[in-house]
Amino acid sequence: MDIDYLSPEMESFVEKYVDSFLAWDLIVFFHQNPQAIDSSYNLSLRLGRKERDVKEALKKLVEKGVLKEKGEENPLYIYSPLDEVREKVDQFVQSLSSRTFRLQVLSLVLKKGRR
Repeated sequence: MDIDYLSPEMESFVEKYVDSFLAWDLIVFFHQNPQAIDSSYNLSLRLGRKERDVKEALKKLVEKGVLKEKGEENPLYIYSPLDEVREKVDQFVQSLSSRTFRLQVLSLVLKKGRR
């Protein structure tokens, strides 16, 4: 289902799961690479971000049930959302093809950054 506006349901998803641009990037990466099993270090290289920032964002996505963490010292991260979350992620990523949708999400994420 491709939408070009931010429905209340999708706004709720963004509020809960897309709390930063890095979370946005990670959600899209794992959605597009569902078989990926990667470390925070490798993900930081792929995304061009600081590893400490990636670790923090990964931890939040694990807590929210989007990813699973395997291992303790140097954990690996796996895309493993609940079915209803996977459906919302799919809708979110598909809807990013709409400029209007992206701008509305961008606005929400920027507002969060100011809080």
